[in-house]
Amino acid sequence: MARIKLISLCFIFLHLANSCCGTELNIDSNKLKNWMLSVNKEIKSLKAKTNSIEEDVNKIKTEKSNIKQEESNDSYEVEAKSPVSGSYYSESISSRGSSISSSGIMSKKDREALDKGMKDFGKAMFMAMETNNNKSDDENKQKFCFTDQETIVRAVMMYNTDHTDSPMKSLDTKLLESGNYFQMACAFGLIETGCHYSMDENMIVNCEEHGSVIKKGSTKDNCFLYQSFLFLVKNKKAYQNGGQLNLTTTNYDDFLKEMNVKEVPSWVDKGCKYITNGDLSKNGYIECKTHGFALEEDFKKSCFANQRIIAGAVDFYNMENEKNPMTSLNIEELLKNRFIRKKPEGPNEKCEYYIEDNEIKCKYHGSGKSKIGF
Repeated sequence: MARIKLISLCFIFLHLANSCCGTELNIDSNKLKNWMLSVNKEIKSLKAKTNSIEEDVNKIKTEKSNIKQEESNDSYEVEAKSPVSGSYYSESISSRGSSISSSGIMSKKDREALDKGMKDFGKAMFMAMETNNNKSDDENKQKFCFTDQETIVRAVMMYNTDHTDSPMKSLDTKLLESGNYFQMACAFGLIETGCHYSMDENMIVNCEEHGSVIKKGSTKDNCFLYQSFLFLVKNKKAYQNGGQLNLTTTNYDDFLKEMNVKEVPSWVDKGCKYITNGDLSKNGYIECKTHGFALEEDFKKSCFANQRIIAGAVDFYNMENEKNPMTSLNIEELLKNRFIRKKPEGPNEKCEYYIEDNEIKCKYHGSGKSKIGF
């Protein structure tokens, strides 16, 4: 713009000089006049474009201000913790025993759409992985029916920790659904096989067609179902406290009191002795002396998923640093250069990752065969 104005002034000067000095400057006045008109026309065009740009900028500022106002009226922080259920649903969303989280602002409508999408996807992935093609449809349906029964049992027990004065004595699926207890008990809620369920006073859920998942003599299975509930209620308490769980106890009975668990189901074998493993305020958990930890296999899968993420990050780091590749794992370096967004946290506090034999390994879970290099 400044250059055009300078050219314009030069033309004006030449025009005045030509008027004063006649033909000595040998300037064609008509040509100069045409140049002047051309320059003025260009200046007007640029001014119009500038005004248009300023209008667009003002519109964007106004829209941005309106969006911020909407967000403040109807928004919340999005943070999703993957619940530990009786069956993991999909590693691509989150392996059971680990967590996913996304921070941001979204409208209520978008949040509901996201929740539904994740539930539907998780349900589809779980059913695809768990369907046994060598078994009949009825056998597969029974398997999914039992998965739903486990979800219902955990949902009822979680409901009862929130309503100790009026615990649920008979099954009320609408009440559990409205309180979001099914999704707390399993990431995608119920599979919904079309089965009809009932529940007795001992929290034993029964299906008219397939019977009950809780059976006499199934001591280990019943123990693991109860353990999954204990892990869930611990995660729920942490979620309600903004991700923090201030637990000083290392005693199982004290843990039940802090979690507001008033009653241990009668179907849990009296011979099961529960102890704490690790720091309960972090990744510690309750396990059985006889049967071990119910979610150990799922924790291992979650750990192996972390190993794959780290291996991929190291691969990309080495591609950009061919002369000085990473031979000893440096998570801080990967974070600093944004090869990973967040420090991978093992499902168990004993998880510690390192590089050995050109492979990412964990000191607790071993190798998930995540090789470095393409």
